[in-house]
Amino acid sequence: MENSGFFASIDHDRRYTDTFLADMLASLFGNGTYAGELSVRAGADEMAVYLAPGRAWIRGRHYQNTEELKLQIEQASGTESRYTAIIIRLNLTDRTIKALAVDGPGSADAPVKPNPTRDSDIYDLVVAYVSVAAGATYIRQADITDTRLDEDLCGIVTGLFEQVPTDDLLKQVEDWFLKYQETAEADLGEFETTFSAWFEEVKGQLSTDPAGHLQNQIDDLREQQTKALTITLTATDGKSMAGVSVAVNDTASGLPLKTFDYSGEPEVVRLTTGASYTVTAGTKEGYSTPRPVLGVLAEDGAVELSFKYGTRYGFKRTKADGGTESRIEYLFDAIGKTPVSVNLTDGTPNLGDWQEFIEQTVTPVMLNTDGTEAYELDRTDQTKRADGEPSDVSNANFDGNAMVRFGGPFKWVKRYEDAAAEYVIFCDTQFDDDYKAYAHTNNYGGIEDAFYWGMFKGSNVSNKLRSIADRAVMVSQTRNVEVQYAQANGEGYYTIYKSGWDYIFDLITLLGKSDDCQKTFGYGRCASGNSAGVNPGSLKNRGAFWGSSNQTSDVKALFVEGLWGNYWEGMAGMVIDTTNRIKTKMTPPYNFDGTRYTDTGVTPSGTSGGFVSSAHVTGESGYVPAVASGTGTTYYADGLWYANGPTYALVGGDWSLALLCGRAVSLSNPASYANANIGSRLSYIPQKARP
Repeated sequence: MENSGFFASIDHDRRYTDTFLADMLASLFGNGTYAGELSVRAGADEMAVYLAPGRAWIRGRHYQNTEELKLQIEQASGTESRYTAIIIRLNLTDRTIKALAVDGPGSADAPVKPNPTRDSDIYDLVVAYVSVAAGATYIRQADITDTRLDEDLCGIVTGLFEQVPTDDLLKQVEDWFLKYQETAEADLGEFETTFSAWFEEVKGQLSTDPAGHLQNQIDDLREQQTKALTITLTATDGKSMAGVSVAVNDTASGLPLKTFDYSGEPEVVRLTTGASYTVTAGTKEGYSTPRPVLGVLAEDGAVELSFKYGTRYGFKRTKADGGTESRIEYLFDAIGKTPVSVNLTDGTPNLGDWQEFIEQTVTPVMLNTDGTEAYELDRTDQTKRADGEPSDVSNANFDGNAMVRFGGPFKWVKRYEDAAAEYVIFCDTQFDDDYKAYAHTNNYGGIEDAFYWGMFKGSNVSNKLRSIADRAVMVSQTRNVEVQYAQANGEGYYTIYKSGWDYIFDLITLLGKSDDCQKTFGYGRCASGNSAGVNPGSLKNRGAFWGSSNQTSDVKALFVEGLWGNYWEGMAGMVIDTTNRIKTKMTPPYNFDGTRYTDTGVTPSGTSGGFVSSAHVTGESGYVPAVASGTGTTYYADGLWYANGPTYALVGGDWSLALLCGRAVSLSNPASYANANIGSRLSYIPQKARP
């Protein structure tokens, strides 16, 4: 069938469809974007990318985006990464061309990039791929691979007539090199003779075989005008990074200069001398993504991108699942491990597959008042030193305290949530910037190797808050006085604080693989019939864990006696302010009214004195209980009390609150409140490190 056009219409005898016009234009202009247009950039700490203004042709149809367009990127799961394609889609059925973010399938090992859809109705141009790491909460520029120059995926718009007459080509070359000569000869005294001779030779050759000779000369000049950039990928565990994608982009424009999959050996890329470049690497399962390297290539150089390998023990908490155990799922290196449990009949623990981790992370010690360790205590009986000699765990004359050291490499913690779940991950290295060591951060903002938690509820010895066995618990004091007596020990001492409390209880959840710490490790002294607490030290000759179901004995977890039940403890770093919202602070200094604290946006709801059914878990605020409408055997299985602010946090519960004890929080009283069921506990962070 023959078609032709366009001709004037007489009585509508010449009609042309949009398909006719599109087919005609498609024969003149190739598919793709206009050079330099429709680039993709990352946002600022958000799950989104931004498509720059620009134009494209697809099958003879025109697309234009006149202002930067935001495209939302869905989070990947906590265990699987994926690729998302940023596409410009022609849809003949809808009669539209639109920019879209199209997700590929998730994978724990090797995610696959989604292919463009191209059929009779739909034709996609892929302008970029976004690597979405498992559990990522924002997109970085390093996660974006520009594909506009890839002819199979996108390409640049070209016209039918691409040849330039030789005279015109020569004129353009002359103009460019004359401008180049003006600047180059000013700096290079000996350049004039070489340059002039070269250019006269080029002009002579252009008159005979312009294409071949000019290309040869350009190739020679390119060799002279470029420098070698050697790119190497390494990993902290020495394993090969072969297969990881690498992109070298122009720093100013973001346009790709070179992209390749790393072979396992150093890769040499030649760039124009003086080029401003950014080198980024893709993701590899189990490894962190290195930060981009920026530079200017003035001479041959080298870039090394180092991938961190980290052992990660994490868990995912499914929000909608009310089962205290079924809602907890192990992640990363925790997968397949047997949890810790305690026989609540005889109190003996089963450390499952976590004994080595516990020994690496938690140690009972006698800590001198100056912050040095006097000696370690026996792990099965703290009335003895590690060497078997009697200890000072009950000696009030010892110049120091019985403390639990939380040290080792697993100080880095990542916390975040999405609509369906909360995530907590411990790592032995700062895997990426989202991993924080808040519990180990001192008064100066420095990160220490360890922090210390009182082994026992605090006692008053000569107006100092002490952690010594077989003393009476200091009660009926305000939070202000408790802090004052704690600080009397010296710099770095305080009552317990939120980030340390979060760290310990997140460890408890990880180790027990359950949100019901009482059922897993022991109920503690919490029976409704109890009329008073018990003095610290009743479990000083036990190991890291001991518990029972009788609700009259104390409980011991991670060498901390009475971690819940027996007496409430005042905790710094969490308040309700005068707006009746919970505010938190994860690092010192602390105060009593929440000034300069982080607003969590949470106004507690439900029934005060009920069980937590909903919480928020974020990197900057940790665990924040939100709604009290659960039961003692569902969801978090712990109590929440609240009142109009200002109030100050008490944690753990007391001797008569039964199942409400555990990771319980009371935000119902001001810091000035005192009662016989409220005690405190000593903490210490060394003050050596500086940021």
